[in-house]
Amino acid sequence: MPYAFKKYDPYIKKDKGCRTQLPLKLGFAATIHKCQGMSLERVDIDCRGIFQYGQLVVAVSRATTKKGLRIQNFKKEYIQRPPANILRFYENVTKEYTDDNVCCTESFCNIDYDPVSTPFIASVTENDTSDEEGDEEAMLELIDSYSDNVEEHVELPAGVDIISAIETIKHASPANQIQENENLAVNYLKDHPDNVKQFVSKVWWKLVQYKTDAFKQDQIDNKAINSFYVKFNELLSSDLYKKDVTKLYDCLFTTVTMEQFNVAFQLVAYIRKKVVSEEVSTIKQKAEERAENERGKEFTESEGGRGKIRYLGGWCLSRIKNTIRKRIMDNVYKAKNVKLVNNLIVKKDMIEHLLVSESEITESSKFVESLHETCRRQNIRKGLTHISDDCFNFFKTLDREVRKLESNANLQLHGKNFPLFQKTELSNMPSVTTEWKELFVQCDVNVQASFIHEIFAEVIEKYLRMSNAQLRKDYMTSQHLKKSEATRKQIKMRTETAMKTVFNMTTIMNDTSNQKIISHRRLQSEVMKSNKFLVDKFKKTELQTLCAFYGVSYKSQQTKNALSEALIPVITAADNMDSHTATVSSTSCEPSSSGHVSGNKRKRTVTEYPCGVCLHDASSNSVGCDRCDKWFHGVCVGEDLDALSDSEWFCPKCRK
Repeated sequence: MPYAFKKYDPYIKKDKGCRTQLPLKLGFAATIHKCQGMSLERVDIDCRGIFQYGQLVVAVSRATTKKGLRIQNFKKEYIQRPPANILRFYENVTKEYTDDNVCCTESFCNIDYDPVSTPFIASVTENDTSDEEGDEEAMLELIDSYSDNVEEHVELPAGVDIISAIETIKHASPANQIQENENLAVNYLKDHPDNVKQFVSKVWWKLVQYKTDAFKQDQIDNKAINSFYVKFNELLSSDLYKKDVTKLYDCLFTTVTMEQFNVAFQLVAYIRKKVVSEEVSTIKQKAEERAENERGKEFTESEGGRGKIRYLGGWCLSRIKNTIRKRIMDNVYKAKNVKLVNNLIVKKDMIEHLLVSESEITESSKFVESLHETCRRQNIRKGLTHISDDCFNFFKTLDREVRKLESNANLQLHGKNFPLFQKTELSNMPSVTTEWKELFVQCDVNVQASFIHEIFAEVIEKYLRMSNAQLRKDYMTSQHLKKSEATRKQIKMRTETAMKTVFNMTTIMNDTSNQKIISHRRLQSEVMKSNKFLVDKFKKTELQTLCAFYGVSYKSQQTKNALSEALIPVITAADNMDSHTATVSSTSCEPSSSGHVSGNKRKRTVTEYPCGVCLHDASSNSVGCDRCDKWFHGVCVGEDLDALSDSEWFCPKCRK
């Protein structure tokens, strides 16, 4: 396709020129011997002139793909047999090593080399004509023996059963012609296992490469998954995949049908699922190992932490007790629910067995410091629930086991099922269940094992709800802190970058480079980016100073836009800021020789002389040059007027 490109001029605001060209690339002819060892994308082989065995194979193997290969003037006699001594050498290539190195000088055969090679077919006389059909078959056989890809054919894992996967694709009761055609494609694959094995091996190898590139860490995030599926979809739409499907069904001279592509896609989808599952199983195994190592982790305790555990234990039992009490009140007047009410009363009494009054626990508790948290949360009524020391020990054990289960490894393993995993683990944990049962050994009521288990399940559920809420809160707090820290870092970087890139009149005046070349180059780049740069960044007086630097004539009544339009073409074309002499088109005139006394470097009160830099009135705080008779503000030339002597003084331009 022709390619066109244009050159746009921002000053005249239209295209300066347009060029259209054909993207042709030169191709060069080379002999087979010359191109030996090359890898070429496009190869056109002219078989005329082939005179030696192996020449055609060398030429064909230069092409990287079959699509980029074309063979002309082919005849099957060009496929020639190598001499017998070479064949015999490869048959006897393995020899035992001897210390005297005789094996290296041993002759394998004593057949003289015949320069005239013997073709595979019988010798052809001059009057014989080539069988075109046989030539075509021989050429197809030669090309088919040449593999497009050098991909490694990997062995599939033991859990990958391709035959079973093909069986699942087959429709048990096809309802339409499409499903019947898909079943025919499935039957073809079952009858050609070698094609399926080669196809699956190639796809598996590619997907493993994609997986390795995408999943570089143990944790799989959305970005890695998206990267993998993007490459997977690119593979399905590539010409190479279509070519592999063609080989899968041996459709060298026919078109692959839609149904055959559907079956191939379902087979590829099965391979993709297995590749991803293999990576997930590896990550899961590592997470299980980390979770097992973290089980024995011990957590330090503090007085505040023990106080919160005691408070949460009382909260859990209080909520359960209130729920049971409400159920009793709802069913106490129903005759058919007498048994239910009696069971609820027993459960309530069992819970009350674990509770104590504030006065009693204050006098008898061994863990007085753990009472501070509950007392701190009490109001005037003092209605918070206190638990006994034995019950407090149980909740300490429960909290310790909960902390061990709250690990990153377990969160990765179980995801949204993490609370269910915690509940199951704690329910089957002997250290927790045994200590819970011991709390009711001295209970006065008729305790049943089923009631102990039911109350235990409710306690676990409520404690985990509070614990996981705190875990989520801590996680969100840490994420917020990280996000805030990242935001502050970005703001700091932007501020530093902005400070480094500030460009104004002060920057130009402080530029000490030769002829202010640095500021000039920066101005050139900025005005080429935006025509409004000078108007937005400089004041009118500063633009007048720039006009003096670049020798641009201006009038004091000109606007900023007019000054900018006059400066931009000069800045773009100039080599530096000192390449022109200032010419002022104003009503002021040059100072006469009589108005200037050589050697007078003090402050002047002359009002008609402009500054040689900024062109403003130099009637005060100015100094005169003894060579060019121009006056300059002390600020414009960086001179301290009070420190100047009565000797000669020259402006920066006259000093050069």
